[in-house]
Amino acid sequence: MPRVFIRTMVITGLFLAVSVQAITPVQVLEKATEVWKDVRDYSATFRQENTDTKSRTIFLGEISFCRLPGQADRAYLRLDYYSATPREEPGLATVYQRGELQDQYFSDGETLWHYEPLENQVTIESIDMAGAFPEILLLAGFLKVDPEEFRQTHTLKPVEIETINGRAAYRLSIEPKGESKDLEPLRSLWLDQETMLPVRVRTEQDLSRTDSENWNLNVSIEISRHKINQGLTPGQIMIRIPSDAVRIDKRPPGARGTIVKNVD
Repeated sequence: MPRVFIRTMVITGLFLAVSVQAITPVQVLEKATEVWKDVRDYSATFRQENTDTKSRTIFLGEISFCRLPGQADRAYLRLDYYSATPREEPGLATVYQRGELQDQYFSDGETLWHYEPLENQVTIESIDMAGAFPEILLLAGFLKVDPEEFRQTHTLKPVEIETINGRAAYRLSIEPKGESKDLEPLRSLWLDQETMLPVRVRTEQDLSRTDSENWNLNVSIEISRHKINQGLTPGQIMIRIPSDAVRIDKRPPGARGTIVKNVD
């Protein structure tokens, strides 16, 4: 009887191993883009942990985006970052509560606004010229990712299936290649196997690629409370910037202008 049981378990294990490998990274991306093409708007909450050799910082936040009919490749996106205050109770895991608003980002697909409430300052940049911005904003790229083109610029490792909060998720490990290899971090993205919504993002910088200490940062983001197709509009997710905020506009003079309204 034990021998039959062991044999059954081995066969089951082999079957599961084959099943995991039955879907390729490109197929996962194609499945994701097929699902996301019907997503008109989206919102979620997240917990982000930044770690380096010297420190560990936790933020809580909210992300939302929407796109208009006929503008499938253009997303209006908002991101709010809050400080996180730990609440510890004996025998229980540490719970983090949302604190002060730290940063706000808004993009209309062409321009990125970054408002810092504590400094009352807004920085405006063209998306294609912007410097480093929060990793979670890269999720919006799924609206227009071309799996074949993506494979030409990145190495996609075999798909793994892991359990996140009790649900099966595809794990995609993405490594840049070519000219991007020295600039981009190693990324992992977990997509819920059923809904194809992102549940975790993780980036790791390979320090052997650069001498800059600024890259010595790993980012892990847990995403939850997804909502889709709620009827969000650009006006609803637009950030409101105080009229007395300091403005730093890094766009070329001919491209300057704004759709983000000041608060009177």
